[in-house]
Amino acid sequence: MSSPTSSPGLGNRILAALPANEYQRLLPSLEFITLELKDSLYEKDQTIEYVYFPLSGMASILVVLDDNTFIEAGIVGNEGMVGLPVFLGAEKTTTTAFYQVIGEAVRMRSEHFREEIRQNGALVSILQRYTQAFLTLVAQT
Repeated sequence: MSSPTSSPGLGNRILAALPANEYQRLLPSLEFITLELKDSLYEKDQTIEYVYFPLSGMASILVVLDDNTFIEAGIVGNEGMVGLPVFLGAEKTTTTAFYQVIGEAVRMRSEHFREEIRQNGALVSILQRYTQAFLTLVAQT
């Protein structure tokens, strides 16, 4: 797989909002991937190995009910990030995420993402605002 371009405007709005020096620091940890219909991003009660920054396409975040049926709780496109539980300090979650519209993304190993969050740079404040917006979406759903 190839790596993302060195330009911060590579298609994901969170990454594009980063100052150039912070994006450059992230760049070696970002991996460009193509995602197909129903590609799993993480599973309920499993360790979240990567966080994803969609460039195109769309991911679904699903709540898994006791009878193993699913309810879509949210969607994520190029405005956001898949893996908010990692940002909030979790290693696992009770939700499932998969790609529902074919597209491209960059991903980062969760351990590298946590290291970046500990830097307490611009990414943290951008993700705080994004988290608030995502929680509003979930509440409306």
